[in-house]
Amino acid sequence: MSQEPGAKQHIIPAAHIGSFSINEEIGSKRKRPIWFRRDGMQQTKELIAEAVGVRKHIYTLNEYTEPRYVDKTWDYVEHHLSEAVTALKEHSRGPLFDGSLWATVLVPFVAQLFCRGEEYGGLLHERAPHLETLNQAIGNNGVDNINMNRLIDFQINCGLLCNAEWRLLHNQTTIPFILSDLGYAPIQAERYGYGTGRGYFIPMSKTLALVITQRLPLREPSHSPYGKKIMLLNSPLTDRNKVKFFNERIAKCAFSEAYGSTMEVLNQAWGERIIRRKEAPLGPALIQSPLADAIKIEIHWKWMDLFGIPTSTRKELYGGRKIQVVNGDFEKHSTVAIVYNEKAKTQIPYGLAYKEL
Repeated sequence: MSQEPGAKQHIIPAAHIGSFSINEEIGSKRKRPIWFRRDGMQQTKELIAEAVGVRKHIYTLNEYTEPRYVDKTWDYVEHHLSEAVTALKEHSRGPLFDGSLWATVLVPFVAQLFCRGEEYGGLLHERAPHLETLNQAIGNNGVDNINMNRLIDFQINCGLLCNAEWRLLHNQTTIPFILSDLGYAPIQAERYGYGTGRGYFIPMSKTLALVITQRLPLREPSHSPYGKKIMLLNSPLTDRNKVKFFNERIAKCAFSEAYGSTMEVLNQAWGERIIRRKEAPLGPALIQSPLADAIKIEIHWKWMDLFGIPTSTRKELYGGRKIQVVNGDFEKHSTVAIVYNEKAKTQIPYGLAYKEL
């Protein structure tokens, strides 16, 4: 099976990994060299970006007419991520940022970080222990159920992130940011003046990072005071010790591997992982809200309405289908996954149905 087309699937986009390469002369970010280290390796190794962050058939559906449906759902964001990173690089003066790029690339990209990785199945079963028993009982369909849940949480996470507080950091030190296969690390954001409480540090390139924290009260996307733009505060980061600390957090929170521009920077950050225990992934726990999942799904859709995102773009972004939560009689709908009713905190599952776009 591993020799079939599409067997090697990236849990972190190869082009994203390439944004952390020191070699910017190579046009394709996928082909840029990167330093790589994984648990169990005694030394770092230099490879090209597309050769790392890969898992075999992690998203492949066994009992579904489109085996690569989940993997292909990530395509739109991956194809437009470089454009968004370039826009972030240029966003260093005024606070207003392109709302369309935010809603269709940055929000979905971060949303996918919370549900693309190897840790996702464990987080799902931790949230819904009865699903683990169910998935074991239905065999290959259980793997498919986990993977289709990725798509549910992808759209739910988009809504959560639309209601979050976003900040952009420009790394102006000589120490580049590193990246991990998890793609983010929780930090005490308030301690550094980056919002309230804890939040997520998300490296976007060797010189750029987002910090995302919970926003209260929740915003109703009924109007945009900035037209087709959003408020994205940005600030320079000139403290080398902060950069070192953020890199150490990324390495410590990695699922199993990390990537860096230089061997020295990656080894320095990885040393923290060796000395201390690695940290368990959190998923989107720090920006959760009490809203029902069906409402969370609609929030992202409403923001796209405000920014005039065309139907064709939404179709590509959502893999052609918009998730709909189904309660009650599953047989009356095109139910393709069983989900945990997180809000009700009961053992009663609900279903996922989809609307063709």
